Amino acid sequence: MTDWSPFRYLVVDIFLPKDAPHGLRARIILTVGEEWKWTEMNKSIPLTPGEWSIIKVDLGPDSLDWRRFIDDGFRSDVKKLGVRVESNGKIKYTGPIYIDKVKLSDE
Repeated sequence: MTDWSPFRYLVVDIFLPKDAPHGLRARIILTVGEEWKWTEMNKSIPLTPGEWSIIKVDLGPDSLDWRRFIDDGFRSDVKKLGVRVESNGKIKYTGPIYIDKVKLSDE
C-alpha cells in the first residue's frame, strides 16, 4: 500500500524520439484499494515526437481528471501506477518511449 493522500498532483514526464509518428497520446492509470480497482485519466495527453511531454494530473477529491473515482479516499491506498501510450489504431510504433521524473507534488 502507498498513501498518496498528502499530495495533490501526480506528475510524469514522457519522451518520444523525434522519429516517432505524430498522433500518439498518453494516459495515467491507477489501481487502488483492497480489491485492486482501477481508474484512468478522463482524457489522454498528446505526445510530440522529439520533445518531453509533462502529464500533471490532479489527485484531489474534487478532481475531474479521472474517469471514475473509486471513492473519496482512493489515493490513500494506491497499489499500482501505469502509463498507457495509445493511438487511434491507425498509427503503428514499436520504438522506445522514455518515462522519467515520476513524482507526487503539492503544486
